[in-house]
Amino acid sequence: MRCQAASDAGSKSKQKMRTKTFHRSDGQEHLGSALSPYRHKTFPGPPPNDGPPIRVLPIGGLGEIGMNCMLVGVYDRYILIDAGLMFPDQADLGMQKILPDTTFLAKWKDKIEALIITHGHEDHIGALPWVFPALDPNTPVYAGGYPMQLIQRRLQEFSLWQPNRFHTFSMNQRFQLGPFECQPVRVTHSIPDCCGLILRSEHGNIVHTGDWKIEENPIDGQQFNRSAFEDIGKDGATLFMSDSTNVLSPGRTTSEAEVQKSLANHVARHHGKGRVIVTQFASNLDRLASVKKAADAAGRKVCFMGLSLHSYLEAAHKQGRAPFNPDDIVPITDVADMDPNKLVIVTTGSQAEPRAQLALAATESSQNLKLNRSDLLLYSARVIPGNSVRVTQMMNAIAAQGPQIRNGRSDLLHTSGHAYRDELEELLRLVKPQHFLPVHGEFSFLCAHAELARENGIHNTNVVRNGQMVGCSPGRNGKSVGNLQLLGNANLRLLYNDGNNGTGTADEVAMGDRQTIASEGIVIAAVEVYRPGVARRDGQAGPASPDGRDDGQDDSHSEDDREVGDEEADDAGSPSSSGKPEPSAATVAGAGRLRCRVRVTTRAMWVDRGRLLQDLHTAANTAVARLPGDATLLAVERLVAQSLRRECRAFNQRKPEVIVIAHEHDATSRAAAEARNDDPFPDGQQGGQRGGQRSRSPSQRGSNSYQGGGRGSNWGGGGRGQPKSRGQPGGGKSRSSSPNKAASSGRAKQAASPELRAPPVKEMSAAEMEAIRRSNPRESPEQRSPDELDYA
Repeated sequence: MRCQAASDAGSKSKQKMRTKTFHRSDGQEHLGSALSPYRHKTFPGPPPNDGPPIRVLPIGGLGEIGMNCMLVGVYDRYILIDAGLMFPDQADLGMQKILPDTTFLAKWKDKIEALIITHGHEDHIGALPWVFPALDPNTPVYAGGYPMQLIQRRLQEFSLWQPNRFHTFSMNQRFQLGPFECQPVRVTHSIPDCCGLILRSEHGNIVHTGDWKIEENPIDGQQFNRSAFEDIGKDGATLFMSDSTNVLSPGRTTSEAEVQKSLANHVARHHGKGRVIVTQFASNLDRLASVKKAADAAGRKVCFMGLSLHSYLEAAHKQGRAPFNPDDIVPITDVADMDPNKLVIVTTGSQAEPRAQLALAATESSQNLKLNRSDLLLYSARVIPGNSVRVTQMMNAIAAQGPQIRNGRSDLLHTSGHAYRDELEELLRLVKPQHFLPVHGEFSFLCAHAELARENGIHNTNVVRNGQMVGCSPGRNGKSVGNLQLLGNANLRLLYNDGNNGTGTADEVAMGDRQTIASEGIVIAAVEVYRPGVARRDGQAGPASPDGRDDGQDDSHSEDDREVGDEEADDAGSPSSSGKPEPSAATVAGAGRLRCRVRVTTRAMWVDRGRLLQDLHTAANTAVARLPGDATLLAVERLVAQSLRRECRAFNQRKPEVIVIAHEHDATSRAAAEARNDDPFPDGQQGGQRGGQRSRSPSQRGSNSYQGGGRGSNWGGGGRGQPKSRGQPGGGKSRSSSPNKAASSGRAKQAASPELRAPPVKEMSAAEMEAIRRSNPRESPEQRSPDELDYA
């Protein structure tokens, strides 16, 4: 009775899971700057009625795997084919999606008369939540039955679904699509309802294959439509565009029927030995059908672990294309009570996505999937380029837990959904186009596909990149007139999305800063500025320590050693390699120079047990002490930032992101300094409107060298651990550091020896000040990035 109740509860939970729709946006908040105006000068190409009539402008998908999106038109009338995204690699830190340039589409939306989708993979529909709002409100969208189910679910998540604008077509059904008569042609792929396009016009015919392979024995019985391609070859194809993904793979793709047999054999051989776990692409319904058939033959039930598996199966069920009844799936809640020898688990995570069930199980952090030594894992997928490292790490972690793994070529657990070389050649001979443009693939794949076309007698071919418009004219008597012509270039740029509402260009999402911080680290310095003649806490002029001392002693410690509620130590003195005492506070104040209290912290950097913090603190103090008493906060921030960068480079050849925030100890002294006319940074540029400004170097943003890390901080120059003398690599220079402070509830204050006092400071000359000013030219608010603006 308990098991029956649990099963009923699980069935209800399962039904709720299949019908639940997540709301990710109100229709606007996810867009970011995706529709922002951008200075696209003119639409590429000749005037509307001049030049070749057939025109193609790839927005994405050429020179890369993914982000398929292309404008195809006659003169100045265009349709958009697909709206896909591209998945980021490890260099795109914090990003989850890369999108085509929707700002370009938004600016020229009046030229786009329709959008058509060839199939439902993410690299063809994933960017719709950003592309759809960029189109004119009256632009229709066309797709096959199964892709339309996926599109509806996706756009409902983003509050963008408008039923009156979406139209479902049937295969071979001809309809008007902008300037073309469109005929969708069935092709076989790894997802249902995948089609190629035959676009007819009075100026010539265009054939676009979409993603395809020639499956001789399709699991769902839907055959590749050879006759349609043969017929258009007889009628005359002006331009042929074909998938180039597997052009370097000889022969023909393995049939899905062969994979089905192999899966059944692997499941049968594990009879009585424990569970079978299969990981695959969730969208491959033919593969799901093969797994279910293998499980039925072995007397096992199937359980899904991964929401996307339910989503794709539910969409197929609504369309009447499901390979089996979704109610046959065992709820997750029943798995713990089932005999392991009666269970097949299908899970997401073939690409080691961090939140997928298999990846979580590899790190023993999944609540639903706990791996056992008796499990058999069948890896029924391929590793997408860019994911090989993390997939290997995941498989190593799984192997360490003991399950058997089958993922070799000889295991025959996967076949590609993209045509191999012999299939590509066959279709070239069927279509016999006048012009050929390879699409969908890395640039080297496009070049190899173009060469294959030439080998088959199609000499009018070209290889282009995203943003390059090409055109051609129909030939006479089946012969072309000239090669594909390059008509112009669109200034396109990539957009990035962080998986939530953050969408923008590489600069707007700070990709350069992310890479710099990840590889080089970050230094943050807070500088409290004391101006000459301003009363200190103890009534003296210039800086003094909290306990009233002004003896140049260093009373500092690491951030990690400081207890909550401790009073912050100051920096009246700091260690120096020179060993010479610096002038007293009264002498400095009389000289009219600035003094300061500095706190320095680092992240993702090697600090050598605090020595780097000591050196950074000394550099910051010395830099501030060289400035005249009426220098602006912006001058302080810039000079300190330069000094910290220089010190990091000398310490360990690092170029970290440096942020300096200067603020006044006494706000009235700032007003007095700003009233002076001898500002060392003229043109009225002040840096203290919000108490500080971020200082950074544009040259740092692109660094990719690896730096492992620790972290540290310093108020007054302290660090962690017991410092020792260290030789400077290559230069023979050694540094001395102050002793480490005791980590206890109350700080032990130790007197610094004379050799640990700060070095004497030299007042900055006019020439030096001018050099700093020239190296930091005035920036207008429009020229500075948003995170550098000073806000009142």
